[in-house]
Amino acid sequence: MKLQEVARAICAADPLAPEPDTHIYIGVKAARAWEARIPMARAAIKALREPTKEMLDAGMAEEGVDLASEYRAMIDAILSEGE
Repeated sequence: MKLQEVARAICAADPLAPEPDTHIYIGVKAARAWEARIPMARAAIKALREPTKEMLDAGMAEEGVDLASEYRAMIDAILSEGE
């Protein structure tokens, strides 16, 4: 799942975080370190939801295709993971 991939990347990029698969506790719940980064991953992906003009210009949409709607649908699919 892409959400997990982003959470793992955030965990790996944090020099103060343990390795992504390290077992930790979130409150009283046992989890892996990357799982604690799910809210951050969701926020990062949500920030990408609206494409910029440059992003749309870089896309190669066929005539009549609403590239912005297609892009938002792809981001929404990631954001719905794990819900």
